Amino acid sequence: MARAKIDPITLEIAMHRLWQVTEEMGITLSRTSGSVVTIDSRDYMTAIYDAQGNCIMSGCGVLYHTLAFADAVKFLIKERGEDPGIFEGDIFILNDPYVAALHQADMAFFTPIFYKKRLIGWSATMTHLLDIGGIDPGGISLRATEVYQEGIRFRGAKLMERGKLSSELFEFILNSVRDPGMVGLELKAQMAAGETARRRVVEFIEEYGLRSYKSIGEQVINYAEDKLRARLREIPDGSWSSTIYQEGDLVSDRIYQVSLTVTKKDDGLLFDFTGTSPQSTSCINCTTYGAKGGVFGAVAPLLAFDVPWNQGVFSPLSFVIPKGTLVSAEFPAPCSMATIGGAFLAANVALIAISNMLTCSEKHKTEATAQWSPSSPNPILSGLNKDGRNFVSIIMEALCGGGGAKCYEDGVDVAGKPWTPEATHPNVESLELQLPILYLNRRIVPDSAGAGMFRGGMAGELCIKPYDSPGEGLSTSLVGMGSEALLGFGISGGYPAHNVKLRVLKNSNHAQRIGAGFVPRGLEELEGEKLVLPAMAQVVLGQDDILSVQYNGGGGYGDPLDRPVERVLADVANGFISREFATDKYGVVVDAVNNNLLEGETEARRRKISQERLASGRQMTPGGSTSQDSPPCCGHPLGEYLTLDSDGNEGRICCRKCGYVFGPPERNFKESALMAQYPLTRAAPGNSKTKRFVIREFCCPGCATMLEVEVARPDSAFVRSFGT
Repeated sequence: MARAKIDPITLEIAMHRLWQVTEEMGITLSRTSGSVVTIDSRDYMTAIYDAQGNCIMSGCGVLYHTLAFADAVKFLIKERGEDPGIFEGDIFILNDPYVAALHQADMAFFTPIFYKKRLIGWSATMTHLLDIGGIDPGGISLRATEVYQEGIRFRGAKLMERGKLSSELFEFILNSVRDPGMVGLELKAQMAAGETARRRVVEFIEEYGLRSYKSIGEQVINYAEDKLRARLREIPDGSWSSTIYQEGDLVSDRIYQVSLTVTKKDDGLLFDFTGTSPQSTSCINCTTYGAKGGVFGAVAPLLAFDVPWNQGVFSPLSFVIPKGTLVSAEFPAPCSMATIGGAFLAANVALIAISNMLTCSEKHKTEATAQWSPSSPNPILSGLNKDGRNFVSIIMEALCGGGGAKCYEDGVDVAGKPWTPEATHPNVESLELQLPILYLNRRIVPDSAGAGMFRGGMAGELCIKPYDSPGEGLSTSLVGMGSEALLGFGISGGYPAHNVKLRVLKNSNHAQRIGAGFVPRGLEELEGEKLVLPAMAQVVLGQDDILSVQYNGGGGYGDPLDRPVERVLADVANGFISREFATDKYGVVVDAVNNNLLEGETEARRRKISQERLASGRQMTPGGSTSQDSPPCCGHPLGEYLTLDSDGNEGRICCRKCGYVFGPPERNFKESALMAQYPLTRAAPGNSKTKRFVIREFCCPGCATMLEVEVARPDSAFVRSFGT
């Protein structure tokens, strides 16, 4: 059947209507689910696929899943098409990370859509089930050493056939989990969302016609691909690398790294994860679907923010993902923490590499961003609720992390994640109503953002305790990273954000303080036995115990000495940064009594910081010089402060401020920069005092401008942020 030709106006209207279908699917999930993870935090995904499994339109859910589920649909067509067959009224469920999912807790529902007895497409939904029957509650099994311990897995089983629910399979799932009531509601919510999609797509076809629907689907995909490829052609070719670390797991204290080099050539991007650590024996791994999903989660908001998120966005991307690594684990490695482990790390390095690429284009540099809150140590609570029944829930406060700074503005405070654009902070009242907990605070953490010409977004903190629980305490799993390594990277001379901090106050005097009429605002106003926990930990919270979690802020952009004094003063006045932080990182001296600027002391302090940079740094490859033959700002940019200038038939990397020549583009500019290595406390005084990671500062030998701040192992090679 020949495809209909769709005019641009009709295509635009139809495209937004399909978007609204995915939005209505999400609304259906939120209104029919009972889980705060779905209702408040919106940890879900919705999408529409064509009959062959190509994604036509994805909603604003968790972007990691969009393209994995395209492979899932293709798997169902191939493996289930003949036996048991695909019929109108069917629903397939799939959550096997070794087929086409990220981890078992993210259960996906696939509903084939028929029109006049012809299969014309699919809908897909995902919600994070609060339990999936693994060795640990909550769908993330920290103690697992193989995938068999992480919960039940489905490879495309039929939960519904020809409109009839398989009560046996439904009961099997509920019998396998710790909170069957809540999980049952989630399953029914996904059934409802699939029916919403089926009904709306059929209505669309009845209005536009089947021939036009298929043409619209193809053209929407082609439109996204064409626009992304056109954007890539406007960016100079080159390569950009980034490396991030995961410190240990619940099995060992081994350090893992995820390394990525992004190569842009013409209108395509290659993502090469060569150099990534071998897979773990713990749950922090992801399969290839997690790595690709993490990359898509960075590409979509940075490069495809104004096009439909569908198969067309994926077409210009290619991958090298070595098997048996942290981001491409081989069976039966555990991967229940994939979404906030391996896939999250893949998204983080992709975001930094792509942002560095964007800073090389004057037209597109405004889309570059420093790292957003790069870890999700969400508490998973389980025990008895106020009614004496078993419960499991996740406190999705990691959405209180800070956003990354941009070249023109500070990062958004308590912003969330760029790859879950509709996610929201959970409502405190909803959590206290549903769960046996009491909030002491939810507040912004001072000095938590990465310093820079534009600072990162501030991080949030939660402080909770068991309340009105008939049990002896609440079992708590903390699932994250970044309590030792710094992960919230800055770019173009911006500093990383502070560490995640997890603390428990055992046997606190909270009840006594309340009884005396005093309402404590945090651990600092209470007494008890203080414990500091790593980002991955398990603990039982007794009735008088208090848990405090401080999340990551966003990374900074640009040299902190270039930050306008007025912005620093405003941050001090608002309580976002301390006077000590203002002096140490920004060289701004503030009066201790009334927060007024001490102008003379500020000028002296900023000069001293510049002099210290020049005195303490060393060059790995001496021989650079100040350019006398060309203005310092010609050529195309490499970040905020460097430029690739032409020098006859050859190029050279120069400082845009003073013209200092670092050498040819084939050489890593960091070899000719002044490099100084410091403990992590250099970025913020409260950071980890570990010796396993360091801060490296790279500044210009000519003008002392901070060019880049790198988090690394003490003996590791310099990361090549900009290549040719």
